[in-house]
Amino acid sequence: MNQMNSRTMKKISSLAMGSSMMILSMLPAASAFAQTAPTVTLTEVGHNTVAAQVSVGSPVVFTASSTVSNAEYQFWVESPNGTWTSTGAYSSNNSYTLTPSQSGDYLVTAYALSSSQLATGDYAAATNIGTDGNQQVDGVFVNSSVTLSTPSASVVAGHAFTVSATATNIYDAQYQFWYENPSGTWKQSGNYSSSNSFTFTPSQSGTYTFIAYAKSPLAINDPEGALYSNVASGTVLPVVHIGLTDSASSLTNNGKSTDTFTAAVTDANGNPMSGVAVTFTSSASGVVSFASGTATTATTNASGIATATGTAGITVGTALVTAEADMQTSHAVTVTTVQGAATGISGVTVSPSIATVTASQSGSTAYNDTVTIGTAGT
Repeated sequence: MNQMNSRTMKKISSLAMGSSMMILSMLPAASAFAQTAPTVTLTEVGHNTVAAQVSVGSPVVFTASSTVSNAEYQFWVESPNGTWTSTGAYSSNNSYTLTPSQSGDYLVTAYALSSSQLATGDYAAATNIGTDGNQQVDGVFVNSSVTLSTPSASVVAGHAFTVSATATNIYDAQYQFWYENPSGTWKQSGNYSSSNSFTFTPSQSGTYTFIAYAKSPLAINDPEGALYSNVASGTVLPVVHIGLTDSASSLTNNGKSTDTFTAAVTDANGNPMSGVAVTFTSSASGVVSFASGTATTATTNASGIATATGTAGITVGTALVTAEADMQTSHAVTVTTVQGAATGISGVTVSPSIATVTASQSGSTAYNDTVTIGTAGT
């Protein structure tokens, strides 16, 4: 029997069934049962709402009940390697204690037959179907875990957001993701699948909360059959629009001239956004810089306006200034510095053959022009 078949087929104990076989997937679908069809309920003592999480050697007790008249029960266990084994012959004992011997996930199910069906060998009438129409297969996780991770950086609303999970000691893990949006509504990724990541596009800004579940393929699709991860969160930033203007596009390279940069921040509907941190950045600090260097941060006021003052350097050239808020950047404003006129004489030198005058621009060492005014002695 190959591994896939071992996940879907169980050889019924010769003590009870002789050489006959029962295939889980061949049981009738829920729609094939009349409302009066017998059902089975399986519970894990002490773990009625979530899957049991235990260590090797820690016992877990399962109890079964059924609407079958004079029910006889048989329990089956799937070990972490995917092999199903019977715990014994049918009997009136409706309890089974699993004592796991190794790490991994175990599955337990219980079948019910009436004593008269058992007496006549009507094993095809055995059922493990619950009131919800699904097979009752509960999980036990031994030293198993599910770890959920979210992006380290924030994401802007309207852009893809991806979370991922890693299951340890869960056979052929199937995943399902849930997230709570900033409005408090929980949504799921869809049916369980083998994909350990989930990508969606958030439409709201704010904090999102995430959790992931992992289970083996045959475990029931509820908290008693799956193991849940740590809870993680992620931030989604609002869509903003940033307009940037300045008061003077051309400055003298005197180390003193200033230019005021004004950023207007609005939301996607054009409404001013107050309290938003705006970072102004210069591409060339030698041309224009801020008090703190190449960048400075200001916060928008009630009108959505933030301002910053840039000061010209002593370099003649061009700089691009931008404003960034919530990972979104404005268009660039171009600032150019030009050479200023000389404002004073910085020194006179005389050599045996010529005399020179060096003129400088006040406050700047950049302007340095040497003029020959005559030949010495003439």
